[in-house]
Amino acid sequence: MKKNQPSLSADCGLVFDIQRFSTHDGPGIRTTVFTKGCPLSCLWCQNPEGIELKRNLSYFKNKCIACGTCISVCPEKAITFVSGNKKDGIVVDKAKCTQCGECVEACPSMALGFDAKYMTVRQVMEEVVKDKVFFGDFGGVTLSGGDPFYQWEFTLSILKECKAANLRTAIETSLYVSVQILELFLPYLDLLIADMKVFDAQKHLLYTGKDNELIKENFRFLNAKIRNGETIPQILVRIPMIPGYTAAEDNIRSIAEFIHTMSPKMQMELLNYNPLAKSKYNLLGQPYIFTKNPRMYPPEEMDRFYRILAEAGIVNVVHG
Repeated sequence: MKKNQPSLSADCGLVFDIQRFSTHDGPGIRTTVFTKGCPLSCLWCQNPEGIELKRNLSYFKNKCIACGTCISVCPEKAITFVSGNKKDGIVVDKAKCTQCGECVEACPSMALGFDAKYMTVRQVMEEVVKDKVFFGDFGGVTLSGGDPFYQWEFTLSILKECKAANLRTAIETSLYVSVQILELFLPYLDLLIADMKVFDAQKHLLYTGKDNELIKENFRFLNAKIRNGETIPQILVRIPMIPGYTAAEDNIRSIAEFIHTMSPKMQMELLNYNPLAKSKYNLLGQPYIFTKNPRMYPPEEMDRFYRILAEAGIVNVVHG
């Protein structure tokens, strides 16, 4: 165990962001808690910093003043100047780094930082309840990621505390989770937002690293509960519009027809492509799937995609 890293548990998890005044993660004004870890590795992931369930040391070269403070305070001698040249910045030997945080605390220009922090359930709740006054009649707390089911014990504890505090709750998920864990969450959710990215199983495997049979089975499980008259959260199915991958008419139609066989209570939404994700890959030093970053789809093209939903019989549509 590396020092200064607590064990992940039902009371402690890795959180990489808490976003206030969000209007895109459920109804009303919401506070969105982003947790680390995801079972999928989508080629186009919009939050690549959330995929791995580990904390990483980030280096912002544009902030670095090449003072060498981090080098002098590192107890493991894991930081050096690139090729010994100050103007090229520093490099961190990840094999030596214990993530003790001394370099982060000492850096005068804040060029070093962690991409996530360990937080207890109590610490998360202390943050979200600050915004309770802004939630009004519709807002609340949304858990996102990554995928909140990846740290399910931790996120379930947060949802239970939210309900104890009379906060409305939502979760954003790929729905790639065991039905046993999914069922544990249902009593503590008001809204379940599920991405369904690719309908074809082989393409889903190619694009995300996993096939989608478990996801489809979870939709069938939720549909059975609806048909049995059981009380479950409102369900919103989202398709992210990724050019050349998910934003294809046959894919949208196949997903819509599948959802149409479920309950009419299930809502659907199309998420326009977000070109800003590319900057996150640049920061992480990772290649982006698109050499030339595509544009967002204009309104007329989004309307064309939405007409496919209507043609498939979807009547409960949410326009983002």
